[in-house]
Amino acid sequence: MTGQVGFDRLELDTRKLRNELQQLSNALIFLLKYEVDSVEYASPISEEATRLQIEQEVFADLLAANHTYSRRSQELSQGLIELKDLQLQGRSEAELYDFAQGLLEGDRSG
Repeated sequence: MTGQVGFDRLELDTRKLRNELQQLSNALIFLLKYEVDSVEYASPISEEATRLQIEQEVFADLLAANHTYSRRSQELSQGLIELKDLQLQGRSEAELYDFAQGLLEGDRSG
């Protein structure tokens, strides 16, 4: 395998993939080489950016690099900022969990 990927190497179980491909091909020996480059997502941030803007861009970049969350990276990054604010306000663990669960389910009301 060669090329560029937008996910962490540990997200792909190459041993399992190799075994499945070996079974499908009926090969006695099957060598799977994993030689890919990770694509780093990094939005340009201006020198005048506020701490909040920087945090949101970092969250968005991390989410965009994960195929599960990439389509909702902007929405989820804003939600993570809100979650951080709720934690700083001293909200209970149950409230924080409910908010995070609502965020992942697409219900911003938590």
